[in-house]
Amino acid sequence: MNKLITLMTLFLCMLILYACQFHEQETELPKDVSSISVSKSNGYGGINDRFFITIQDDPSKVLFRKIINNAQEGNQRIGMVAKQPDFDVLIRFEDGSTYGLNLILEDKEKQAMFAYVGHENNSYSISANDTLLLRNLFDQ
Repeated sequence: MNKLITLMTLFLCMLILYACQFHEQETELPKDVSSISVSKSNGYGGINDRFFITIQDDPSKVLFRKIINNAQEGNQRIGMVAKQPDFDVLIRFEDGSTYGLNLILEDKEKQAMFAYVGHENNSYSISANDTLLLRNLFDQ
């Protein structure tokens, strides 16, 4: 009886540990974005706080949310890409919390990529059309 309880406990623990490996960063941004600040990047893992633009108008914030929420999860670590990020993006929410993104825009014809700061193991691809919209948003 003790062996059965031990085996069941061991099996349950292994199942929980296995399930924990599949926890991923939430891709969808909440609706309560208060501002989006953009700076030239100094590399992965942080945010350069010398912002060249801060977006606060509602139509631009809605467009930015749409672009990020439409991104597709990639299958490679963004840190493994030879190119360093072009921009850092700090997203502030109404409750004071923040998300940071490291963004690679590449060439105009290519898809952009980003990773959440601190979660560089997960990359996300932005469609070529949304990349163009993002470029225009940053050029305001």
